[in-house]
Amino acid sequence: MILNNSINAGSFIYCMAYFGPNESNSYYNIGHGHYHQCIYIVDGTGTGCIKDETGKILAQDSTNRQGQLVDLSMTKGCFHETTTTDTGLTVVMFNPIPDTRVLDVEILKGASKHTITATDTRKTLVCITGPIQANDKELVTLQHAKIFPGKTVELTLPENTVCAIRSEEHTSEL
Repeated sequence: MILNNSINAGSFIYCMAYFGPNESNSYYNIGHGHYHQCIYIVDGTGTGCIKDETGKILAQDSTNRQGQLVDLSMTKGCFHETTTTDTGLTVVMFNPIPDTRVLDVEILKGASKHTITATDTRKTLVCITGPIQANDKELVTLQHAKIFPGKTVELTLPENTVCAIRSEEHTSEL
């Protein structure tokens, strides 16, 4: 696995990772900034296997989930084993800080236009594949921009672009 980058956007980290062909990787999904609450599968395929601390398999998914946001919140404190076939796998992971925080992530795909308003709480735009336009300013792949309460952004996503919108969230009591 190659961690292309890891960007701290305040109350969460987003990072892009590439798993090469015929690769296997194990990861313990816990910790502030290390817990992957959800991932967006940019490209490729792989098999995900979730195991508890004793090695018991809790879930396994070998479907093609390209272009989807996958909720991993139920796998906190579990081992993730990711295995690829003869093609690689590229993902963007969203990791809350602290790991008790619950992220609200929405995916938007181009070609499309959106009006995004931060009413009471801040929102963060994350360009997964770009470039995209936010109020006529260009965001390229893996750049982000914050929308503060009371502000509005006109978002333009050209064909084949993807953007995540992370709304300010809460900290769970657990």
